Amino acid sequence: MKNFATLTKGEMYEFEATVDKYGWSGPVYKRTKNLCLKNILLDGKLFESHMWTSELHPFIEINARRGDNVKFYASPDVYYKGYEGWANKGRLPKEKKADYHLTNFNGVRKIPKKK
Repeated sequence: MKNFATLTKGEMYEFEATVDKYGWSGPVYKRTKNLCLKNILLDGKLFESHMWTSELHPFIEINARRGDNVKFYASPDVYYKGYEGWANKGRLPKEKKADYHLTNFNGVRKIPKKK
């Protein structure tokens, strides 16, 4: 089974996914609109159960709605989640940790729903 560790950073791969929902993240003064994709397939096999992205433009261009199946090209990349500094309540230091996501979405298109 392919996972992020087996993919080459910066190389484009073709994925299929289902649009799950749009949402918001970040503090109130710096909100970012996001899109959750679910059942992400690579080579016809489940790659990730779900993933959030802030790269909305290609999905808005095709009027992607909840439940739409889409196909697209994207490349894997590393990002750091969390923050550096002190937690508000426990006063424990928090460290950023590496995780993976998809970026550089291209060729986003709707595909017919599977029956």
